Amino acid sequence: MLYAVVTYANMRGVRAVDRIVELCERDLAFIWLTKGQKPKRDAFYDFKSKKLTGEVLDELNYQFLRRLKREGLANIQSEKGILKRQIRSIQTEGHFGDIKENENFRRFNYRSSEKAEQKTA
Repeated sequence: MLYAVVTYANMRGVRAVDRIVELCERDLAFIWLTKGQKPKRDAFYDFKSKKLTGEVLDELNYQFLRRLKREGLANIQSEKGILKRQIRSIQTEGHFGDIKENENFRRFNYRSSEKAEQKTA
């Protein structure tokens, strides 16, 4: 549980243990991660200094990434994921049209390359 809290805090840019403890008492995401428990700052310091060695951290990160990969693969292969991939393959790239519209891009209406070059220069 402490690994999950520290990892989530790092993802949000929070590094200070006192701030993490405060978030565990007030922030809904942290409360959910701690399952309502309110860990003290000493628990985080002990975890970071004694239990979170380089080898343990590597193994936890590996397990975490492996789980994310498994869940991502399950999402892609689900009915909803298959449907989204099918729709995606037939959709046009609408955001490129929006970018071109925002930049006021229009086709060149000139018949000769000299006039087109004058316009782009």
